[in-house]
This record gives sequence, C-alpha cells and structure tokens, in this order.
Amino acid sequence: MVTRVIDGDTFEIGPRTIRVLGIDSCEASTDAGDAATAQARALLLAGPITLTTEPGVGNDRFDRELRYVQLADGRDFGTVMVAASHTAVYEGENDASPDYVAQLRATDPNGRTCDEPEPVIVPPPAEDEESQDTADVPDVNAPNPDVPDGGGDGRVGRDGDGDGLCNESTVPVPC
Repeated sequence: MVTRVIDGDTFEIGPRTIRVLGIDSCEASTDAGDAATAQARALLLAGPITLTTEPGVGNDRFDRELRYVQLADGRDFGTVMVAASHTAVYEGENDASPDYVAQLRATDPNGRTCDEPEPVIVPPPAEDEESQDTADVPDVNAPNPDVPDGGGDGRVGRDGDGDGLCNESTVPVPC
C-alpha cells in the first residue's frame, strides 16, 4: 500500500521509495508539479497497486527502486500520466524496455510543460478620454472647502473613477 506520494513519478511504500520506470513528471517546485502530484496521489491511493521489475534493472543512483506500476483498475500508471502535460517520457538513460518506451511515446500527445508563465491580463486600452468618463464608478460630489456657504451649491466633484477629471456629470475639469 502506498504510504506517501512524493511527486508525479516517485512514491513510498513504507520505507521503500519507488521511482516509476519510463516517465518523468514535473517536480513539485514547478508550475505543473502540483497537478502531477495530485493526479499521482489520486491514482496511487485509489487501491492496491502492482509493481513489476524490468529484468536486470534494480535501483537508480538515488537508491530508489525502479518499477512499472499497474493500478488497481488494471491501467498502467505511466501510460495514464504521460497523457497529461505534466508528465513525459523519461529522456535520460531510460531503464524501461524499448517497447514500453515506444508505447509511452505513442500516448504522449504533447511532451511535458512544467514552467508555463502565469497569464498576464492586460486591460484593453481606452478609446479616448470620454470613454473613460463613462466608467461604472461615478465621480463623487464632496463639500468644497474653498467655496463660502453663499457660493453655488457649496459642492465640487471629486475624481471617483481615477481618470483625472472631476464634475463629469456637468462640465469635466481637471482635479
């Protein structure tokens, strides 16, 4: 039984650390790493798994056991993972069988994308000053401390929509 999922291609069963043969998921420190880890967690913790060795392959240089993983529902874990953009076929010295690597490549639609930049939202430019004046945030009338009680209504507009103009409901003037 899986006791801890480290990332999309590595997990623990008690004291044993397992590295899945043939795949390479985004590390947890990347943009897509959380998604890879979450998918691995959902798949590996859903029920018992079966580990299979590749003949002649034992542990990697970090002493992780290199294994193929079959999920409780019979699907191959590596094949499921490479269908997502957070996991690809391992490109290093691959200890997986050539047939298995070919199967993974056929399933991998787009390689791996770990560090996609955050989308930048740029507001569309205003067509002109008048279009800014029709913003949903109206200018606010506020008392004018410079006008004596007898002058006008004693109030002046304040720039409520941030466009640099006041009194837009009557005659716009710079604030």
